[in-house]
Amino acid sequence: MEASDWRMIKSKPIVLRNDKAFYNWLFHYNGYDDTWYAFHREDMEAYFSKKATQHVVYRHKELTKLMSHMQFTRNKTK
Repeated sequence: MEASDWRMIKSKPIVLRNDKAFYNWLFHYNGYDDTWYAFHREDMEAYFSKKATQHVVYRHKELTKLMSHMQFTRNKTK
């Protein structure tokens, strides 16, 4: 078992509510830089082709903090 596997076992489960802040958003984990990314589904082709996206791309080292940041910024703009 690798250290990254152990980290997954020890981490707390993420509690997801039926939250519209994540509707139409895709999450991607990059193991090379140990970072989580979230991008709008309309930007999927542009994101993976490394082209400019129409929507903001969020990123953070921790998934829970990424999701919290998304909820905060999306609720703030309403």
